[in-house]
Amino acid sequence: MRLARQLSEQRAEMEQLRQAVSHLGAQLNNRSAGSPNRTTSVEELCRLKAIETTGNDPVFISMLACLRLDSTFPIELGKCLDRKLRELLDTDDRSLNLHDLIMQVKDVELLPEEAIDLAHAIRKQRNIMAHDRPDARTHAARVLYTLFAASLLWPYLPDGQA
Repeated sequence: MRLARQLSEQRAEMEQLRQAVSHLGAQLNNRSAGSPNRTTSVEELCRLKAIETTGNDPVFISMLACLRLDSTFPIELGKCLDRKLRELLDTDDRSLNLHDLIMQVKDVELLPEEAIDLAHAIRKQRNIMAHDRPDARTHAARVLYTLFAASLLWPYLPDGQA
């Protein structure tokens, strides 16, 4: 019974992802069909490049569509990464923090060294934005850094909802 419910929930999530990808694809097509003089925002270009880096991964697209590229981005991205690593490790142990999860993934060699480094980079920026008071002039760079670190990391992670 529990497996049937989980399967049903996963199918519903996949349908939502398909709809989100379809919607974003339509938006991209509309933008590319727009006037040649139309300027594209830096944020939009960064999002598009990050999506391209993942090979247009629908889960990444869906996740990115839910996150704002502002000073909260590293924090919210850290939460998404936490969920993905828990999924990869198949654990619900709430005593494990993001560092613990990354180390466990490393210990059992579920991800290559590059992916581990990228996960730590995201974790460190999340911690800086959540707990320190970084110079406001660095916020945009920290957001872009974590965005592109995530785009390089995401292809290593399992499919599923972020």
